[in-house]
Order: sequence, then structure tokens, then C-alpha cells
Amino acid sequence: VIPSTLALTGAWMYMATTGLFIAEVACKTMATTGKPATSLKSMAAGSVGPIGAWLTSAAFVFLHMALLIAYCSRGGELLSSLLPGLGLPPPLAFAGLFGGFIFVTKGTDALDQGNNIFATIVVASFFALVALVIPAGDLGQLFASSNWSQATDT
Repeated sequence: VIPSTLALTGAWMYMATTGLFIAEVACKTMATTGKPATSLKSMAAGSVGPIGAWLTSAAFVFLHMALLIAYCSRGGELLSSLLPGLGLPPPLAFAGLFGGFIFVTKGTDALDQGNNIFATIVVASFFALVALVIPAGDLGQLFASSNWSQATDT
């Protein structure tokens, strides 16, 4: 038994199932209301009531604020290493650059094109990293042993 593989498979199954449940509730909500789109808050309000909708909204805001802070923090560090001497705190420079781009191009094709370019860069980076790591892997070790005493406490 490979504990990490089981944990990752279980996490994937949970996320896939959750996504399918959200899709089912979205379809039901759109069919009930007759609207072509729905929001997470309206789905939660129809499924678990107003308190559940409030909790769902709060969790959504918390998650996305945490992501925004993480992106600005790390993105600011990367930006300041690429462009030293900006004279601004790195997270502020990052937020100003990309937030300014979004503000200026909102509602235009340039925003969609910029988003597509960045998504392409992310996908290409993923495949490049996988290609670089494959030679260092040892497939024979995958099933050979699992010694949890050697795992770190992180």
C-alpha cells in the first residue's frame, strides 16, 4: 500500500465528486429559476437556506482573499527579482501592474488575450517541469518501499 498515492487518489475523488455535486445543483437551480446562469450564493440559498448561503459566501471570500494575498506576495517577490529598484513594496508593485492591466483592459479582447497567454504559459511551464523531472525519477522505487519514519514533519 502506498499511503501518499491513496491520499492523493482520495483527495481527487473528493474534489471530483464535489464538482459534480455543484454542477448538479447549478443545473437544478438554473432549471428552477429559468435563468441561463447562477451564483454559488443563490445555489446555497436554495439548497441549505440563508444561513448556509451566508456561510458559503464567507468561505468563498476567505478562500479567494487568501489566494489573492498569496499571489500578490509571491508574485511581488518574483516581479522585484525581475525588475529591481521599482521603489514600491513588491506586493504593491505586482497588484498595481496586473490590477492596472485588468482595469485598463476590462471588457475588451485584450483582457481575454492576456488571460489566454498567461494560461498558456502556466500549461507550458507545467509540461516543461514534468519533462525535466522525469529523467530523475525511479519508477522502480514507486512500489519498492514506503518508510514513513523517513518523512519530514512538514
